[in-house]
Amino acid sequence: MIKKPFCTLAHARGEHQRKNMKQALKDGVCLFCPEHLAKYHTSPVERKGKFWTITKNDYPYAGTKIHYLFIA
Repeated sequence: MIKKPFCTLAHARGEHQRKNMKQALKDGVCLFCPEHLAKYHTSPVERKGKFWTITKNDYPYAGTKIHYLFIA
């Protein structure tokens, strides 16, 4: 069985993001899972529900003023 990676390095928008993604792949964890989010993400969680989290994106798209992540 082929195990899919938790993230795709080609989607990184900068070297710091790529470094975090590589570390998560090496650690074999999902960097968006609640138990790992704080290790790989520096922006504070703004809202949290039973099954979701809202936080600002550490690596926003160019030209955006505010870029939030809604993590299920």
